[in-house]
This record gives sequence, structure tokens and C-alpha cells, in this order.
Amino acid sequence: MDIIDKILCSDSPTQRQPRPLDSIDSGIRATPLNRYGESGSPSRAHLGHPETKMALLWTTTLLLVFLAGCCCWASSTDGDPEVTECELTTGRTLTVIKSAGFPARYGSNVDCKYTVRRRSRSVCSVTFLFNVMDLEQSPNCTKDYLLLSGEKMCGSKPIGFSRTISFADDDQVTMSFHSDNETRGLGYMVTVVQQDCPLPTCDFTSDQLEFVMSSPNYPLPYDNGRTCTYTVQKAHPLVCRLLMKVVAFDVEEDPHCGSDFLIVGGDRLCGVMTEGQILDISFLNTTLTMEFHSDHVTTRDGFQFNVHQELCDISSFSPEYTSEISATSVAETTTDVSVNNSTPLTE
Repeated sequence: MDIIDKILCSDSPTQRQPRPLDSIDSGIRATPLNRYGESGSPSRAHLGHPETKMALLWTTTLLLVFLAGCCCWASSTDGDPEVTECELTTGRTLTVIKSAGFPARYGSNVDCKYTVRRRSRSVCSVTFLFNVMDLEQSPNCTKDYLLLSGEKMCGSKPIGFSRTISFADDDQVTMSFHSDNETRGLGYMVTVVQQDCPLPTCDFTSDQLEFVMSSPNYPLPYDNGRTCTYTVQKAHPLVCRLLMKVVAFDVEEDPHCGSDFLIVGGDRLCGVMTEGQILDISFLNTTLTMEFHSDHVTTRDGFQFNVHQELCDISSFSPEYTSEISATSVAETTTDVSVNNSTPLTE
């Protein structure tokens, strides 16, 4: 408890004894509250007295004015996602557009224009989600209407009604509003969201004796929210094993590999593996499927394997290739993973 609390909140008679001024922190003086205190000594400020109430009121008012000023400054610098202006150009990821005066009825003879500019090249479309739409109904929407990408809309629309527009070469989409001088509706409230372009597929298929298998973007970190299927087709009927030599493996670690993981033969692999470690996988069917999954939170550097399809009977088939995996290194540093089917793996 600081000096002010001790002066104002003291309840016991012993605590209400006068204190030497030099015992109080520098710059703070104990002023006797003769009118409302006891025997003229420093005492508790009684919150019920009018003068104390007035002081607290002024202090609270000044504080609120200060905070309001800060909020207004922040709003003017950062921009407000909810706008009711009749002319608007925005490049925000999310903007809420309201008709002027909403939820009161809009005015007569109003013309408004809202322009949404593409935030970046990673954005491909913009979705207009109509939370509220209540305009004058007319045949062919000739009176009050919203015009979006050549489509006139009027009357009422159910909550959740939406339109998604792809960005054209001019990198912007415009919505306009017009009202005549007759019947007026409640107006509209539209949530506008710019949508990122879909990520390219990360599925992979190989029927080569030797190939490289990597996580998306490798050697850069993989993306969040990815599911990639790796399908290996036998390069020769005599293939019986798949040897996967680790070049790098750094996937978000989790006690049960429930966040990011690579599924091989029903086993989830995550965390960090040592470079040079080899996974020895039984390859009995014509295809073998593995799956990589990343959640929406954390990413890592990902993985890369040098993969080799091992023949069961080398004497009957001698392809010309150079393998990076020697028989001795397989025996010394392999990890057995049993794969008994070729159906796609699911969690």
C-alpha cells in the first residue's frame, strides 16, 4: 500500500495518528482534513461528502476525455473497419460497409460508390457478405438498388446472402448504391473480405527407382493448413522395399504428433530426425501412399528424403543407377516401418 492509500484508507485509531511530514515521500504533503477528519489530523477522505464526490467526478471526466482522445487518434491513424461514408476506397482485408444512417433508413436521391482494391498479389477474390439488406423492391431493380459486378440487387435478402467476385486486371471491385425519391428501406450492412488465392497442390506421384520427396516450399518452411499426398508406384514388380534417407526432417513436435506430421504406414512422424537416418519401409503392393498434414498454427523447415526403391532379386533385374544408400548403412542405421496396404492413409 502506498502513501496515498495509507492516508485515505486508514481505519484504525492508531493508524489515524498524525505522522511527521518528513516521514512522507518527497513531494507529497499530508494536508489536515479538519472539516471532515477527526481532531484536525490527517484522516480518511469520506467519499460521501459533496466536495469529495465533485473531485472524483472531475478526475473521472478528465480521464475519460483523455482516453477518448487517444481512441480518436488511433482510429484516425489505423482506419475504422466499419464505415458509413458514401464514397469509399479500401484495401483492407476486412471492411464493414453500412448505408448512411444505418440502422435508420437511408436518404432519398443518394448515390454511393465503394471501391475495394486488391490488398496484394496473393489475393484472388473478394467476398461481399450481406448481414442486412433491405431496399425498396421494384421490377428489374429500377428504383433503389445495389450494383455489384454488373448485377443489380434490390428488395430484401436473407442473412448470409453473399457474392464472391474475382479481381480483374484493374485490381479492384466496385459496388455502388442508388436511391430514388420515393420509398426508403433500412439500408444495408455488408462485410467485405478479401480472399487469398488457393495454394497450389502439393500432391506428389513418382514411379522412379530413385527420387526426392520434400515438404511444400522446401527448403523454406511449409505453409499452415496443408494436406499433401505422396503416392509411390512400383518401378518394377521385383521392388519389395522403400528406403527413405533423411536429408532433413524438422516438423512441429507434439507428444502425439497431433499438429503437423507425416504419416507413413499408419505411423505419424514429427519432431526432428537426424540427417542420414534411413526409414526402411515394406513395399508389397503396387502403390504406397504417405500423407503430410500441417495445422493452422506453427510451421517448421519441413523435410526432404532421398528415396530408393529396393529390388528383392537383384540378379533378375540389374538397372543402371547409382544409389546413395549402401547395404551396410541400411543394416546399421535403418528404421523399420511396416506398410501392408496401398490405400490412402487417413487420420
